[in-house]
Amino acid sequence: MTDLKEVYHPGCYIEDSIEALGMTQSEFAARVGLSVKTISQLISGDANVTFETANKLSDFFHTSIDLWLNLQTKYNIYLLKLKEQELLEEEWKIIKYFDKEYLQNICNCEISKENISLVLIKLKECFMVTSLVNLKKKDMFSFLRISAKKELDEKQIVLRNAWISYAMYLAKKISCNEFSSTKLKETLPLIRSLIKEQPKTFIPALTKYLREAGIKFIYLPYLKGSNISGVTRWIMSDNSIMIAVNDYGKDLDKMWFSIFHELGHAVRINKRNVIITTIDNCETDEEKLVDEFARNQLINKQVYEVFINKKDFSIAAITEFSKEIDLPVFMIIGRLQKDGFLNWNELNEYKVKYCNNVWNR
Repeated sequence: MTDLKEVYHPGCYIEDSIEALGMTQSEFAARVGLSVKTISQLISGDANVTFETANKLSDFFHTSIDLWLNLQTKYNIYLLKLKEQELLEEEWKIIKYFDKEYLQNICNCEISKENISLVLIKLKECFMVTSLVNLKKKDMFSFLRISAKKELDEKQIVLRNAWISYAMYLAKKISCNEFSSTKLKETLPLIRSLIKEQPKTFIPALTKYLREAGIKFIYLPYLKGSNISGVTRWIMSDNSIMIAVNDYGKDLDKMWFSIFHELGHAVRINKRNVIITTIDNCETDEEKLVDEFARNQLINKQVYEVFINKKDFSIAAITEFSKEIDLPVFMIIGRLQKDGFLNWNELNEYKVKYCNNVWNR
């Protein structure tokens, strides 16, 4: 990001020469054999020196054609480098939207202005863009469906697009079967059984089960400021589905609900849709349906209603219920908190945090 030495348009030299000759632009144009408009545009920098123009200028000034063409080339290169420098400054501003440690995990190198060339090469590859500036586009994803309560600002748009793009980049490296809704539904009980396992066990097993059903599962840590918790997208190239989730809030019950929520989208997805789930999720009809899907897959509706009708939400009653439905206590506490039967701070000592910080690579 160094300052460039200013280079002048060839029109500046033409203007100086006309003044030195004591001519008007009209007289000069007539003598050289160019239109007044062309001379005017050259002097103002609105036109470039073409081969024909260079030929006539060289005849008049007794110079080589290359002299004028080289002046134009040097000016064009100067403009290109000026634009590159401006773009570099803008890309650096976009980089500053991100959590620095998060980006360093993605590109595996230090984030600094001194290192920006290497950083940009790696980030543009991982985000699949020719410039980080492209991440500012609201319509980056075609046929987008998104549930959010408010309009996103530029920072959120950049971070959201980056998080989704990186998930897509990772998904491209994964091979799996074609998506089968039937296979997914058959696999759901197996997936539910993984909730009792530790992350080092359930992440590989979950990934394996979903690949067999035609789903590429991507886990990435939450990107601070992105306001995004998950995304589901159909991949046309191999007729598979990508599901990406993160660990927003670090509560394991929320992460598992998010997984089943996105699986609900997978069951219902249209091949032309990208479905984004935000932290401040709106209660749209679609979201209500997939939320209900997730709730019922985790805890049978009728069994749950019998439990809550007893109105005993002590840890002893919850523990007994967890054994009955073969689901960890923290999942039931999370459900009761969400449904308003427990306050958000009640029994949190029994909830489990997701502490595994392994990235998909």
